[in-house]
Amino acid sequence: MNENQNWNPSEPMKVLADEPERWHNFREPVSFDEAAEMIAKAAVKDGSREDFGIASLKGYVLGPRRDGVASLVTAPNTGREHREIPLRSHAFGQLCGRLGAPASYVRGLPTKLQMACLNYGIQNRADDAGNLVRMAGGEARAMLSHGARGYAPLDNDLVVETLRGSLQRSGLLGETRVRSVALGRTCSLRLTFPEHDAVVKHSRKVNDIVEVGLDVLNGEVGNRSVSITPLAWRLVCLNGMRRADRSVSTRLRHVGDPARLRESFQDAVPLAIAASRGLQERMNKAVDQMIDGALDEILGLTRFGLSKAETRDVARDVMAEQRIALPSDTKEWGDILADVDISAFDVLNGVTHIAQAKGTDRRVEMEEAAAQYLYRRVAA
Repeated sequence: MNENQNWNPSEPMKVLADEPERWHNFREPVSFDEAAEMIAKAAVKDGSREDFGIASLKGYVLGPRRDGVASLVTAPNTGREHREIPLRSHAFGQLCGRLGAPASYVRGLPTKLQMACLNYGIQNRADDAGNLVRMAGGEARAMLSHGARGYAPLDNDLVVETLRGSLQRSGLLGETRVRSVALGRTCSLRLTFPEHDAVVKHSRKVNDIVEVGLDVLNGEVGNRSVSITPLAWRLVCLNGMRRADRSVSTRLRHVGDPARLRESFQDAVPLAIAASRGLQERMNKAVDQMIDGALDEILGLTRFGLSKAETRDVARDVMAEQRIALPSDTKEWGDILADVDISAFDVLNGVTHIAQAKGTDRRVEMEEAAAQYLYRRVAA
């Protein structure tokens, strides 16, 4: 072992951490420009950005740096300048995917086996369609295809700038308020328009205001398209609900000419705002939509993509709102829930409240599931 090595070669290579994931809710909303500045500062903190292309991975080999971090290094005798590319976790997984190797399995192999498997794949399974390496602070945060129909960067700064222009041209920028910002591999701007708020009638909460808005998400590392999705935002608990139906939401894959972003946003913003009013109206009706068979109703949320564990968490949350603590033995829940009156509004808010404890991607999936439930349960 080299005296400068500080890891055990019989163990797997290390991978560097991805950009930290952070979700910021604002009790008092911030302006669009304040939120944009947060996103810009997060990019600076993550490290200076650099993109470069690799025509063929066959000119590289994978191995550990002296500290054991998995890195792509220019192969010897290629006649090119030496380059070492340390990999973050996401980029390592993408490299494995490009080579047809299951990343979760490869991550656990000893270093020598990792090198043997992946270097074999580089020489025998890697295509020559082109590769785009996205760097931050000297570390690879993504490894993407870069052919004629390959990845086209639609980065957060471009998305934010384009969105700002669309809001300004629509006369909405002045009234726009940002309720939350998510940072990390997935970036989110959650916008509301307080002039279009409404109080939920018959809610158990006093002054239970729901604002309409839109949710803008983007991933810079091949993990997510750009999307604009209708949003309903409940102020008393900071619960959000997204309607991801293709008829009212817009998604743009990271391919093609980035200039198309402006035109798409111009059409998408008013459509999303109109659709978010539909969410708001159905939430109001959901308060009076009482549920027969509360336990079956909640556990049946699996049909909308929730796991069994998540449905149990929703049940606990819904009952906690009624000051009832469910026992640890789920077999006892049937008799308890049989005597409790709950509404569709209680169920969907249980889903969105539990979603707050999840990471960004799972959170928005559960918020979308809540909207699906609402539209299935409550008529227009």
